[in-house]
Amino acid sequence: MPGADRSLCKDCAHLGVVTNARGSTFWRCKWPANPMKYPPQPVLRCAGHAPAGGDPGLPDEESR
Repeated sequence: MPGADRSLCKDCAHLGVVTNARGSTFWRCKWPANPMKYPPQPVLRCAGHAPAGGDPGLPDEESR
């Protein structure tokens, strides 16, 4: 996925990985307040970013 290495999504607790029948992989945002389920990558700023392993209900302070 182009730009994925720079995206906040790569280490976010809200990340869902979806693979279709043809083998294409998409990153789905599971943060309830996000209006876009599949945001264009790379995501460089996100109010709902929560580092994986942390509390996914609390956004990352730096991304507000």
